[in-house]
Amino acid sequence: MLRLPDWLRRARPRDPESSRRILTPEEEARRAARRAEMDELARDPSFLLTTQSFPIYYLPITKCGCTFLKNLFYALDHGKEHPDGIFIHDGEEGLIRADASAEAEVKASPYVFTVLRDPVDRFVSMYFDKIWGEGEVNFPRIRAHLEEVGVVDLSRDLDVEGHRANLARLLDWVADNLDGGTELAQNYHWRPQVSRVKRGRMFPVNHLTLEGLDWQLPLLVGPVIPDMAERMQAVKARNTSSRPPGLTGLVTEELASAIRQLYRFDTRLHARATARWAGQAPDRRPTRTPLAISPNHLRLTMVEGSAPPTGLGGAALSGVEWAVYALQRSGNALEPQDASREEIAAGTVRALAILRDPVTRLGAAYADLIAKRPASSLLPHLTVLERREDWTPDPQDTEAHRRNVAILLTFMRRRAEVFLDAGGHPETRFQTHDLAPLIDAGATPVAADRIHPDLTKLDGLVVEPRRMARAAAKIALDPGIADAFDPLVVETIRSLYRADQDLYERALPQDGDESGGDENGATQEGT
Repeated sequence: MLRLPDWLRRARPRDPESSRRILTPEEEARRAARRAEMDELARDPSFLLTTQSFPIYYLPITKCGCTFLKNLFYALDHGKEHPDGIFIHDGEEGLIRADASAEAEVKASPYVFTVLRDPVDRFVSMYFDKIWGEGEVNFPRIRAHLEEVGVVDLSRDLDVEGHRANLARLLDWVADNLDGGTELAQNYHWRPQVSRVKRGRMFPVNHLTLEGLDWQLPLLVGPVIPDMAERMQAVKARNTSSRPPGLTGLVTEELASAIRQLYRFDTRLHARATARWAGQAPDRRPTRTPLAISPNHLRLTMVEGSAPPTGLGGAALSGVEWAVYALQRSGNALEPQDASREEIAAGTVRALAILRDPVTRLGAAYADLIAKRPASSLLPHLTVLERREDWTPDPQDTEAHRRNVAILLTFMRRRAEVFLDAGGHPETRFQTHDLAPLIDAGATPVAADRIHPDLTKLDGLVVEPRRMARAAAKIALDPGIADAFDPLVVETIRSLYRADQDLYERALPQDGDESGGDENGATQEGT
């Protein structure tokens, strides 16, 4: 019978007097000094791994793919895996730490990341890898102690019930250990992931998930390591915990709930990271079942009389509104209508998914926010932003705009569910969230700043050049704001909106396409 840990059924005893006691001035001073000391320590980036070859930074968390990632970082510099393989943690020779003086550089980098893991998978993996398992990477002293005090049964013939009972007792012991109630010290392999995440709180750490690492990391660092996916495939050193056969159903809902309760902050962090990356997986179209997640009919702005019937769709600030304006002013009659997925897939309806360079789109959202335009859904956040000493409410120069944009980007990163995820603000959430149903159905991605040459190639549309030029001018950023988007800011935005950037690049003409650029032979990419 599964014995759940006592801490799930009763609160740990606390001294009621200590919880109500007011700290003395000396105690307050000591606490403040301790906080200042920890903050100063957190500003030192030398706890991050980096490489000589690429400006990327990694915050390792045990049992979250760190063996593989350390070998990957070594391979990025040396072209091969670390000679110690899965024993790389023993010495870490050849691995590079960020320089202690590089605080400003790391804070400005969009390529700082850590990897989070589902707490249930991490705990079970730790049990088989370090405690019950007899492999070369287990903890002989710890497992012997746990067997001696009756926490785990190390018999080789345990069935699923035996392992489940081991896990429940181990969970109870870990809860006591984390509370300081055991002989053994805490170990990073069962310490909460949040304890390491807090270590990086002074830096813009991107949270990846272990289950999505193979595609999330290439998306994140693509601007500086375009072939990261291939480099990752070449590294084979992964510390996988082997489990005996016949353990189907090992982790019951009751046991999983107990693990998540102990690691509740890790559970929240992992859930947020999972939501943050939702919808960005590169291979969406072949495996999805659109009818299960969205209606069969999609709303498009249809151009009446076009052959075949042509409709436009897009996200907020994607430029679709200006494409519609230009077409209307050119004499086309447009009307919102529904088109079925089957019609789009068969080509009987031509659907165009209008999307915008993520850089100019974010610049447009920032411009609306600064101008306090009523249509901007970001306005409620302005009060919070203006409390920042370095935020300029009425910026008049490039440097003030650059500083504001950097603050806004940090603000958005820390509140991804509000700004970037599917339910976030329409102006700042990923365009792929809104365009996914269209793309899945077979719509053609069209770059907003390429709308004139792309639409003129389509039969059945009347396209007046001067109207299109006006639309293109509206899509372009104001020069005063555009100058604030220096290469570092541009790189940061494209890394943050990697899925949008990839889709946007697909919509641009390929090398040798004579239609590339505007009427003067230039493109706005990188504005």
